[in-house]
Amino acid sequence: RNNGNVSTSYYFVPNSLSWQDSQKYCSKNYTDLVTIENETVNQQVLVLPGQSCGWIGLHRENDKWLWSNGDPLTFTNWKREFFCAVLQSDGYWNDSDCSQKKPFMCYNGENFFILNNDIFKQLQI
Repeated sequence: RNNGNVSTSYYFVPNSLSWQDSQKYCSKNYTDLVTIENETVNQQVLVLPGQSCGWIGLHRENDKWLWSNGDPLTFTNWKREFFCAVLQSDGYWNDSDCSQKKPFMCYNGENFFILNNDIFKQLQI
């Protein structure tokens, strides 16, 4: 993703954490849980090395879905019933119980994908 002069890297983190703990982990080690604003980003995140499914930055507060970074929800790819969102291996989103422990995906401002599995592997796009 390229926001003006800032490119974005996406990271799959295979550690299984709750949505809240995943968001804290991403905020501490990257920028935040991944924000998917269009089908292109959905497909880029879907093909991360090691990715099967995992938390994304979408969650529901007061019956309104919000991205954890504050961006507006302008694109969706839903199957839903709960309060936090998971990107499934088929590319569709599913809501899930936020307390379930799952792998997750983070992002920051560089232009490559990284698989976080204790030793980082960088793949230039």
